[in-house]
Amino acid sequence: MCGLAFSFDPSNLEPESSKRMALALKRMYPRGPDAQEQWHENGATAGHVRLSIVDLAGSAQPMHSPDGRYTVVFNGEIYNYQGLRDELTKSWLFQTEGDTEVLL
Repeated sequence: MCGLAFSFDPSNLEPESSKRMALALKRMYPRGPDAQEQWHENGATAGHVRLSIVDLAGSAQPMHSPDGRYTVVFNGEIYNYQGLRDELTKSWLFQTEGDTEVLL
């Protein structure tokens, strides 16, 4: 089921936004008891709680591209991700087995 939360406040310092996000993720715990992660940059905070269904050991979010340019928090399912993944293996070295990395 997963859950995600976002906030943006350029004047908010990371320790404070981290505390707020931790409270939000705690409230969503039943939606994603398998993992809780957050990411902060330039006043933006993203959080994700995960219910592991595909790629039980990997696919932690927020997920970052290898160069750090892109970050994604995703709550959904790409039904044809395995076919897309097969096509993308020519240009991408996958680190996970899940659909989120295909989105990146």
